Amino acid sequence: MSGQQVHTMNVSVAKCREAVSDEKRKEAFSFAILIKILFASSQFNYATLERLAKQFGISKTRAKRLRDNALKFGYITIVNTHILALPVKDKKGKHYKWVKDRRMTLDDVIKHIEEIVAEDFIDSVNFLRDTQEKARDGKTVKEVKRARKYLQRVKKPEKDIPNKGISIQSIMQRVNIKRNRAINLMKRLAEKGIITKIVNIVPTKVKPEEFTEFFVENYKKYAERGFPFIPTKGKHRGMVVIRYANNYLYHGQNLFFM
Repeated sequence: MSGQQVHTMNVSVAKCREAVSDEKRKEAFSFAILIKILFASSQFNYATLERLAKQFGISKTRAKRLRDNALKFGYITIVNTHILALPVKDKKGKHYKWVKDRRMTLDDVIKHIEEIVAEDFIDSVNFLRDTQEKARDGKTVKEVKRARKYLQRVKKPEKDIPNKGISIQSIMQRVNIKRNRAINLMKRLAEKGIITKIVNIVPTKVKPEEFTEFFVENYKKYAERGFPFIPTKGKHRGMVVIRYANNYLYHGQNLFFM
């Protein structure tokens, strides 16, 4: 898109989260967004099934399903044969600045909606972790009070929670997708420079001689998360450590509050 004017639109994160809760809804929401990307007026005129199928490179059967579901979920309105995509932003709340790329296909839009939901989750975890750190070790009394007040409001503990990490399982649950799709999603975000993976290994006070099969079995039985082991190399070599889900730093610039 170099040398061309960049056009953007604001998309509600809440609407994206709602969309991924159901496959039909997600597909319908993507249909409405793609209309907004392809047509500056957000309106597809004379949108017969034949024209819809040709425009989006899909079958007439899928075109009909998309149109009907988008109408059912309130993402579009239809006047005669003209389809108008309704607003995808809210008056306030968290939004994503979406760069309109007319080369995007319907499946590209679906993947991007899933990425937005994952980005929002990672961003929220980062913010909570930073706030918990400020509540404990803020630079000023004012910063500590502000952080603690926020944690009380959202009913979160002041203790640090980085060991929880962000597992693939949590991405699967948040975005409502299967494991391989979640793994590929995280790879895409990393390749784009939106996130940076941090291996999450924490040393324990357990002595190596205490690291027995009995210890491992009991840990798996009673611990909420994490995998205990003794590394054979690295700075924790020979120590009993816990490997938790990876942490991720968020570098995205497109999420904002209205």
